[in-house]
Amino acid sequence: MFRSFRILVMVVVVLLAASCLFAVSALISHDQVLANGVSASPSASASPSPGGEVTQTPTPTPTTTNTATPTPTPTATPTIDPAIIIDIATYKADALAKEKQAKKVRVELVKRAHALGLRSPKRLLPRSCFATWELRLGYYKERFKTFRKLSHDYWQLIRFPTAKSGVNRWIPLLNYCGMPGDQMWHALSVMDRESHGKNKKSTASGLYQFLADWWRNKKTGHRKWNPFNPWKNIQHFVNAILGPSGWSPWALTA
Repeated sequence: MFRSFRILVMVVVVLLAASCLFAVSALISHDQVLANGVSASPSASASPSPGGEVTQTPTPTPTTTNTATPTPTPTATPTIDPAIIIDIATYKADALAKEKQAKKVRVELVKRAHALGLRSPKRLLPRSCFATWELRLGYYKERFKTFRKLSHDYWQLIRFPTAKSGVNRWIPLLNYCGMPGDQMWHALSVMDRESHGKNKKSTASGLYQFLADWWRNKKTGHRKWNPFNPWKNIQHFVNAILGPSGWSPWALTA
């Protein structure tokens, strides 16, 4: 009987130990679950319920204030100073006028360059090369000044040849006045005979010995001109031989 009592006591002890172990393991697992829940939502606060259960109160969502920037007020369109408009119009008018003058001077310069057998000057730049009217005006002023000086230098060489004798020195002036190239030698021959064989009993004067009725214009009816001006003398000679009369006024020397 004593032996059976001991066995019963041992069974009770084993059951008590097993129940204790089971309670401890349950408590540990519950703490682990609670710890995981807290780490997943750190802002949540755990509070025990009246029944002993732990409930998590969600953290309230913070309200956001509207921080949008206000629409800027449109600024007024800046007004252009009337003085600037006047300046642009002035530059434009001056540039167009100076361009016209430069083109006119260049045409005359090309004619004089051809008479001397020289190269023609460069053309003016197109208008698209300039950003403003002020730049265009400056360019045309400079080109006009260059063309005018070069044209004056060429004209000095044509009207006042460096050679002091010989009829060949008047070839550039004959070219300038429009003497055809195929008749140049004939014109020089007539000039040589007329200028070196003056008739002292007549009123003939100049390189081609125009009579007074011609240079006083009693026959032509035009303005009086100076026969001793080489340019005027040659110009009237070329106009005469290219006209209806041709070489007939110089038939004796032609």
